[in-house]
Amino acid sequence: MPGSARCVAPGIAYHVTQRGVNRQPGFHTEADRQHYLRLVAENKRTHLTDSSICRYNITKSILTLIF
Repeated sequence: MPGSARCVAPGIAYHVTQRGVNRQPGFHTEADRQHYLRLVAENKRTHLTDSSICRYNITKSILTLIF
């Protein structure tokens, strides 16, 4: 079931979590995981201001982003 649209408010932190179904891995291969990490780092550099917070934690079955 799709979630509802979220309100975007400047200056408010967002916490994004993705979990694998039945603790299944979120990435098929280590190369997939590394590619995702590169995309997060690139977008952090190009789209977030210096005052933005960006933290991430990626395990085999859980992805957490805070920005």
